[in-house]
Amino acid sequence: MSQGDPYAWCTDGARSPDSVVHPGTEVEPYLSVDPRERKRVVTVFQQDRWNDGGARGLAAGWTTDGRTFHRSTLPFSLCAPGGADTPPTDWPRCRTETRSSAPNGGSRASSTG
Repeated sequence: MSQGDPYAWCTDGARSPDSVVHPGTEVEPYLSVDPRERKRVVTVFQQDRWNDGGARGLAAGWTTDGRTFHRSTLPFSLCAPGGADTPPTDWPRCRTETRSSAPNGGSRASSTG
């Protein structure tokens, strides 16, 4: 579990009066290890899960040395700091994140709203 919650300020996303967000939750992680450099690890996960599906946004964690991890939000939702506010990514919620390694060692992430 990471420290802090990059989406704590966000009030978007309630679908109904019964919608409940769970702040600080990090669910459905996807992790991959660079096959050329085993200390390079990237994970993508849903941050602040809603009880009726989706999350306030997606976040990524990564390390290049296998010890020190960093975290960043991904611009797939309205709640993402500096995030997407234009179609097709002006979603109030995110879900179904995926993560893959590129042949050049880079990373790619995707989401649905």
